[in-house]
Amino acid sequence: MPAEAVKAINEVAHGHDVYVSTGGWMETVLRFGSAAVDQYLEEAKSLGFDVIELSTGFISLPTDGLLRLIERVKKAGLKARPELGIQFGAGGDTPADELLAEGTGDVGWLIAQARRVLEAGADIIMIESEGITENVSQWRTDVAARIIDALGLEHVMFEAADPAVFE
Repeated sequence: MPAEAVKAINEVAHGHDVYVSTGGWMETVLRFGSAAVDQYLEEAKSLGFDVIELSTGFISLPTDGLLRLIERVKKAGLKARPELGIQFGAGGDTPADELLAEGTGDVGWLIAQARRVLEAGADIIMIESEGITENVSQWRTDVAARIIDALGLEHVMFEAADPAVFE
């Protein structure tokens, strides 16, 4: 999409007091190194994005690496929104039985990670839907409740990837 079109869309959103976030593209950018991260942040800011999503659903990123990314996003004058989850490597097309066979991570670990990234300056945590509401036979409302109880609803947002979750 041409840069001017992206800027125009972002300006419309800002005109209605809506912030604009990138998607999880940082996972791709990281493959190209440090300079590419800086270029990505600079371009996102110039296009009028407010928030950078820091997804870790398909890459293994040590917590210290995620903390350094948050620092770089904040230094660039943008807001950081790490995305954390209990299901690694799942995608929207992964059947529920395959996800069940993979198993899920410990919600306690997710909460500990979330606390660390909030202390590092993350503005809000996006909770990945895989393993909680997306492609599961039964929603894991217990997981959502534990996250909210531990972190407070003001510090988290939950991904709603399926139409049933929208309701």
